[in-house]
Amino acid sequence: HDDGAIVVATGRFVRAYLVNGDLMWDFETLSPGAYADFRVQPVVGPRGDLFVGDSDGLFYRLDATTGALIESWNLGGPVLTAAAVADDYVFAAARGSVGFAATLHKLPIADNATAFWRRSVCDHHELRLDWPGTGLLLADANVIVACHWQGFVDAFDSATGATAWSVQVSDLEDDLVPALVGGPVPDEAAAAILVGHAGGVSKLSTSDGSLVWELVTDLRPAGRPALDAQAAAGLVLLEDGTLVAFNAEDGTEQASAKLFKA
Repeated sequence: HDDGAIVVATGRFVRAYLVNGDLMWDFETLSPGAYADFRVQPVVGPRGDLFVGDSDGLFYRLDATTGALIESWNLGGPVLTAAAVADDYVFAAARGSVGFAATLHKLPIADNATAFWRRSVCDHHELRLDWPGTGLLLADANVIVACHWQGFVDAFDSATGATAWSVQVSDLEDDLVPALVGGPVPDEAAAAILVGHAGGVSKLSTSDGSLVWELVTDLRPAGRPALDAQAAAGLVLLEDGTLVAFNAEDGTEQASAKLFKA
């Protein structure tokens, strides 16, 4: 937040706190559902607006300074993925249900913005419910979507919604374990993205999804990788509590340390 505030979405509320811990404002979901809540963190756009969705499918645009509602949309399914914001548009995803695919929406947030669209995503297998991971990503004029369960990373043209490229990073068959962990992590210096998956971490080109390198681990990541692009270094925490440091340019493991016992 430009004011140095910390914005957190939890339960039925989005709250903004000053750095000293004082509450600036709070916003409660407008959904009447008793179990409606926020399950993903807000994103602040270049105009100073804040975007976040709830588990009943309502997606909100808030004033980041006051928490006042500017506008809202019903996306038709739970919002479990952080949005991606451009100058005139916001891209948001909603989970589907059995028989109905997840959807990706391009929504206008400027008076002169008119080219909006909606399309199905993560529908590579018609009998498996899937949806985008923790966050969307804008890169090379595309919206990057990492599908949680089936292991696909897909890119869609941000102007038209047409598929730009699609690759399957992990083909894990266990229906109880996600194939991809979190969402894509940008390596802007290398025009690439990192994705955590059942086999470790992969680096993909943003232009066509081709594999740049793969760090193979014996255990699944416990969360999405972290990247310091300036230092060309990355970190990934594995499910057994081991933190692995790797070279972001070639994927070689640099060091590891056991932080806790799982």
